[in-house]
Amino acid sequence: MFEAFDATVQQWLSRSVLKTHRAPGPFFVFSLLWIAMHLMHIHSNFSWGYSAAHPLLLIVGLWYLFQPSTKLFVWSLLLALGVIFTELPEIDNHWLFVGFIDITMLLGFLFLKEHDVSSVLKRLRPVLCFYTISLYVISVIHKLNTDFFNPSTSCVLHIQERFDVFQMIPLLSAPEPIQRILILGVWLLLAAVPLCLAMRRTWFIAIVAGAVFHIVSAMYVWAFAVVMFVLYFLFFPKRVQVSMIQRIEKRTGVVSGIALITTFISVILMAQVFVYHYIHVPLDTLKIIDAKIFGIIATITLILFIRFIIRNHYTFTPRESLQSSVPFWMWIVPFLFVAQCFSPYAGLKTTTTLSMYSNVRTEAGGFNHLFIPNTLPQLGTYQRDAVRLIASLNPDLQEMADLKLKLPWVGLQQQVQRKASLPLKFERGGEIITVNTRSDYPELFARLPLLQRKFLNFRPFSPGDLPMICMW
Repeated sequence: MFEAFDATVQQWLSRSVLKTHRAPGPFFVFSLLWIAMHLMHIHSNFSWGYSAAHPLLLIVGLWYLFQPSTKLFVWSLLLALGVIFTELPEIDNHWLFVGFIDITMLLGFLFLKEHDVSSVLKRLRPVLCFYTISLYVISVIHKLNTDFFNPSTSCVLHIQERFDVFQMIPLLSAPEPIQRILILGVWLLLAAVPLCLAMRRTWFIAIVAGAVFHIVSAMYVWAFAVVMFVLYFLFFPKRVQVSMIQRIEKRTGVVSGIALITTFISVILMAQVFVYHYIHVPLDTLKIIDAKIFGIIATITLILFIRFIIRNHYTFTPRESLQSSVPFWMWIVPFLFVAQCFSPYAGLKTTTTLSMYSNVRTEAGGFNHLFIPNTLPQLGTYQRDAVRLIASLNPDLQEMADLKLKLPWVGLQQQVQRKASLPLKFERGGEIITVNTRSDYPELFARLPLLQRKFLNFRPFSPGDLPMICMW
């Protein structure tokens, strides 16, 4: 019975794919992986029911995987942007990163005058690879600060204080010289990945090094690893891409495999949402289970990938040139992405800038970057007007109070206007303020402009010149 069902599905999928794309080429396969990645992300945050865009993306995304067409791909990208907009400003760094890429893809469909998904993505390959390389470069630059290289505060060592899953690793009890070597080693690893990705013959080294890093970091954010693994596919030489696709096609079928696996995972993760809401299993428990399962699957996949590359002597196969053939204006959105990542140094937002777990601090009195000067022109004064949290009904604000952290005033306004936070007690400008009702401090509840509500978000920071603790 199962074989008959599988044959029917294969026939349907083959007829659909041949009608639209003729063959599952590398860029068509990438499009399937890209949409599957979107679905994995909304599941990873247990957020698919937060707005109408979430279930619609789930439906249209799965529809595209089973019956691919250019219209469904475009609609999936539009719905993904809708999901991202509804979640702003409190979204993951990599999710905003995906949003910029989705915008770039949509502009490609509008202006590159290509007729199918594969042709557009082929033209955009250099731009998408630029996004990937820039992500690592920006992350490495943010980490060039005194507190990242300080064993008493570095996120390399202290991230285990934020996530129980790392408690088993005795990093904090290691001798200080070992800790400093580990911190430097992590930074050098992250710096080597974009360098090796940019060169034509070292793509394999970069992908293995990056994959190891992301498998470890997947213990607290596995959806980020999925994004990067999908983008790595663009760095494979065409010969390797075709060989892998042909190997999988002979055994299971690339299109049907991606579609059915994504559907299976979606059902499992949606069942977890039910467990979370109705059986009241702690969310952190479910996320840790997901992360461990992902880590095992990703490790096995990496081993099989390394085995495939070595056995077929592809280790140093040169990749095709990434020379761009798109109009120069198609690079505007990627450069806007890079620019917004450096907004903390210009006095603007401090999160969703790829500065996660970097220990970087740009607020007055505690600027800690080693090379970027604190005398750059400031485009906003948000970081200068900060409050010290003392007590709040909001658990996020209470955690900041317990850690004796400060938060820019706009950040406090955003928190209070999104979540129940009263009663609230904080210090602003040397004055202790207690707010029990909205009328006690109307300024706190003044409606923020759309740009501030959706595109500015701030990380709490240590007061004065104290070292910056490890924060998202």
